[in-house]
Amino acid sequence: MIRYSNENDIEEVKNLLYKCFGSMVEENQDNAYKNIERGRYLLYIEDNKIVALTGLCFGVDSEFNGIQITWTCTDSEYRHRGYMQELFKRIVSSTDEAIYCSCWYIGDNDINLKTLMKLFGFEEIMPYLNRNIDHYCPHTLDCPYKKEHCYCGTKLYRRPEQYNIEDKL
Repeated sequence: MIRYSNENDIEEVKNLLYKCFGSMVEENQDNAYKNIERGRYLLYIEDNKIVALTGLCFGVDSEFNGIQITWTCTDSEYRHRGYMQELFKRIVSSTDEAIYCSCWYIGDNDINLKTLMKLFGFEEIMPYLNRNIDHYCPHTLDCPYKKEHCYCGTKLYRRPEQYNIEDKL
């Protein structure tokens, strides 16, 4: 089942965000937790729990004019089941406006990220490589990739206006 977040989801959303992003979500909690109760997150529910989510920002809440997809993640026990594709399909098919998506990738996950972004018509417009910056890394403090060996980074993607997703899927 897919639905928007409400006031009953606050703790479960916080727990999943922390599980996926670690201390990064605590440092950015004003942004991450903003408007959870008012539908900020599109949720994928299975087994009576939130297993995947993606955050949506509109207009003034977004870094960009328009729609921005943020804080997107899947519980590690539920990955590779197509949940994120379903969430993205719901988002991108509901509008013909430009959509921005800032995405973390960790090592080999960059391949999955590129596949997902290409499937939905997103183009990479700016790479951010945050290597060696601990406080923006979603790894935990005991992560073997911290500092000089970190394979984390973020990339900014944009899906252009008037992109017809129905022609692609």
